[in-house]
Amino acid sequence: MNKFLSLFLGVLVMMSCSAQNAESFKGKMYQLQAAPDNAEITLGFGANENRIFGVAAINNYFGSYQQDGDKLTLNLVGSTMMAGPEELMKAEQDYLQTLPAIVANSR
Repeated sequence: MNKFLSLFLGVLVMMSCSAQNAESFKGKMYQLQAAPDNAEITLGFGANENRIFGVAAINNYFGSYQQDGDKLTLNLVGSTMMAGPEELMKAEQDYLQTLPAIVANSR
């Protein structure tokens, strides 16, 4: 996993660890700061359903999540399939390959 994804995932874990309750992330959108080549990489959580969505540098993606106590597991379902500059495609590929492996612990 490359450095910028590690930072983004770390922020998500810190966000969930500092949450006052496990529902505090619902209905919110998070954006990766200092993404490579000024890529727009976001992760949003549905307000009323257990779904995730966002932009992964070029394409939109969507999926679901499961919450089991203090564990949050993200599941990528699909994305649009547009092409773009090689460096943004690489950033997107790295992010989308990493996303399903995320398990964040909240307290």
